Amino acid sequence: MRNRMRSRMRNRRGEDTRLRFAVPALLLLSLSFLICGEVYAGDGFILRAGTLHTGLRAIDDGVIVVIDDKVMRTGSWNDLEGELPDHLPLIHWPDAYVTPGLVAASSRLVAPHQGPESISAAYRAADGYNRYGDHRPLLRTGITTAHLSPGEHRLLTGLGAVVKLVGTPTQRILRAAADLSLSLTDEVDGPGALMNIPFPASSDVQIQPMTPQRPQSRIGRLLALSEAIALSQQDATAHGELRQAWDTALPLRIAASKAPEILAAVSFIEGKGRIGYVVGGEEIAEVIATVAAAKISLVLRIRPPGADLGLGTDTPTEGLSELPQLGEDALLALAPPMDDLSMLQWALSQAAARLEDPADSITLVTHHPARILGVGDRVGNLEPGADADIVVWSESPW
Repeated sequence: MRNRMRSRMRNRRGEDTRLRFAVPALLLLSLSFLICGEVYAGDGFILRAGTLHTGLRAIDDGVIVVIDDKVMRTGSWNDLEGELPDHLPLIHWPDAYVTPGLVAASSRLVAPHQGPESISAAYRAADGYNRYGDHRPLLRTGITTAHLSPGEHRLLTGLGAVVKLVGTPTQRILRAAADLSLSLTDEVDGPGALMNIPFPASSDVQIQPMTPQRPQSRIGRLLALSEAIALSQQDATAHGELRQAWDTALPLRIAASKAPEILAAVSFIEGKGRIGYVVGGEEIAEVIATVAAAKISLVLRIRPPGADLGLGTDTPTEGLSELPQLGEDALLALAPPMDDLSMLQWALSQAAARLEDPADSITLVTHHPARILGVGDRVGNLEPGADADIVVWSESPW
């Protein structure tokens, strides 16, 4: 295999080239053996492939020009052949399928925070990310960008982030504060009471009784959030400096799976007049009309294999029956089932089987999640100006 690769890595003058490409520039992914090879380049290169999907469009016999880890030009070989720079080496893989690095709109790269507060904006997912880590095993999934969550186990867990798995450590965090992460699932009900023990201890300082927290049931979730936001406007230190996060108008990222939870998320986003999106959406089919009318985007977690919940015959035991139609004013993205990054390609294949053009599924795991996460100008596409995060597949990824 290595000999075949070397024979194809020649420039147009027919000279042998010993190319070294920067990690963000090229990720080789073999679907048969899941072997990830890194290739490094200094000034740039030209990549020609059998099919190039930019995240927005598929191009047969496509070509991409990369300089300083940025995409300069993209198009078909016939259109650009006479306009390509002569000084850059050419790589030609006639059988390859090239896509942008996949974007995981949900992940478990950092653990949920361990704080006791039901509502707190003090926790930042970016603080738990090892930007110096070696994430090459994760790159074998084709994912180069991921969302970090402070968790979905509390009503308001903190600030989410968006990071790269490749590149210079100091530049791997794309957005340290990408969203305000909320959850309206049953998991958030019944948080433990808070106890504040004075430190240092003193006999003349009373230990106050434990303070109960909300919500205790579904009906109290939105009320608890609204009251916490109102309190934070009066006390800047309340709920982990929630006021600062709220006043910066961060997008609301709301975890909701069941139909009532999704409706509550839509109600909260509209009621507060904020930008936001829903994560989960297992029962989206039951409320799709409401979500589409609200023009709210969805990060859909498809039920993974083996997750037979014993539901009706119209509910698939795994995968999905059809893709939700959100309309032209909202975006649909796919998240890895169970936040397992290795499952994102499986989710892609599920979507491809239900689309008239299977290639459209690429957009659901590249351009759409990047836009929802607020990083669509940098990642999730291979159009001019974007970062050159490239995945080369041995065949179509579905």
